[in-house]
Amino acid sequence: MTAILSTISLLTSLIYGLSFTFRPTSWTKTVLKAVPVLSLGLLSIVGDMHPALTAALLFGALGDVALSREGDRNFLIGLAAFLIGHLSYIALFTTSGAVGFNVSVGVWPVAPITLIILIGAWLYQRLYHQFGSLKVPVFVYVLVSILLGAVALFQPLSSPYIWAIIGALLFIFSDILLAFDLFGDIQSRRSRRVTAGLLWFCYWLGQCLILVGYSGWL
Repeated sequence: MTAILSTISLLTSLIYGLSFTFRPTSWTKTVLKAVPVLSLGLLSIVGDMHPALTAALLFGALGDVALSREGDRNFLIGLAAFLIGHLSYIALFTTSGAVGFNVSVGVWPVAPITLIILIGAWLYQRLYHQFGSLKVPVFVYVLVSILLGAVALFQPLSSPYIWAIIGALLFIFSDILLAFDLFGDIQSRRSRRVTAGLLWFCYWLGQCLILVGYSGWL
């Protein structure tokens, strides 16, 4: 079952990322976008992994469905789903029986955490006027994304947890790309296609690496 779900996630992710990210809204696109992370969530269930990991992946799949549809209501549903997913990952990183919140890593995370804060502040200020009535929800989401990056960087810099750190940072990077894709001033069709494809693969790979870091497979 693990091999089947992993293969389904990989193949549907490739199909969606290479052929559907830039296509108009359709139910085919919605299904292809939902299946990759949903399969990872099912992997977490089958493997009896941490409940917070399972919740993060399943809410991620819900967010994928919502953001694949049009309209502010679907956007807010997607934003809420990913917000819960981020909070679930924060719970995973801080409460996992495997490692928990590792303050013994020292002060090295201060620099990258500061960088994440500065990028978050710059991004919010840069796109502030494009957020419209969504300024408050987006602000809350930015804060939670910064918190996710901070707690991830306090995981041990050793295998397998290093994969979870990289995965969380890729996830946050995909959030940045999503903000520019939805609210930015990317004009050319080619640039939008490149951004959409990069966004998708950073997002999906980030989820995969967090799962690998906490799966016990390594």
